[in-house]
Amino acid sequence: MRLFVVAVLMSATVAAPAADRIQSMGHLEQCVYRARLAAAGSYTRASKTAETCEGIKILWHGDETENEIEYVRRWVCVGFESGTNPIVAGDRVYESCIKETGT
Repeated sequence: MRLFVVAVLMSATVAAPAADRIQSMGHLEQCVYRARLAAAGSYTRASKTAETCEGIKILWHGDETENEIEYVRRWVCVGFESGTNPIVAGDRVYESCIKETGT
């Protein structure tokens, strides 16, 4: 599971190496990233590798801003707390994000 969360996190860092990768993403990119984070959180709950959202171990690169850390934790926890399967959790977060006018 840890590798799954790390792979999700690394995919965004490769695509956006700016000082704050979240702020440099477009709206659609953020929606996809949120969905992936939510799916990872939901998968963690389903696989019972963490008992609480705070118990999810996230491996950081060390150069993340506070905004990036908060963003990742927020959307992983949304998926974890959804109580649904990872695909449904990701789909719901994505659909909700797409309906927003901006992030």
